[in-house]
Amino acid sequence: MAFRFIFWITGAQVLLTVLAGLIWPLKWVSISCGSAISLVNFWVLALAWVFIFYKKRVAPSISVVVIKYGILILIFSQIPQVKWVDQNALVLGVLINPVALLLGGILAKLTQKNRGS
Repeated sequence: MAFRFIFWITGAQVLLTVLAGLIWPLKWVSISCGSAISLVNFWVLALAWVFIFYKKRVAPSISVVVIKYGILILIFSQIPQVKWVDQNALVLGVLINPVALLLGGILAKLTQKNRGS
């Protein structure tokens, strides 16, 4: 069941990224980079929660989350030095993820109700 939510959220994020790229075509690369960063972040957190809830493995999950935040700090500290990245568009790409979480969750629930489960 959790994988269905992850599937819908990933699909919603890809769709919203494509729509944002169509609206702002000159900033599409920066939007896509931000969206990819937030999507990978979401996948790592989802994997960590699967290990915590279903397999009862807390220590590896916590170490993955701690390492993930270190990598995110490194990425976001190096971004201002890259000339071709528009920082506002990158932040817009990162902020696509909360909207995709909402939209993907709604779509997953609607498809679950339509199947009768």
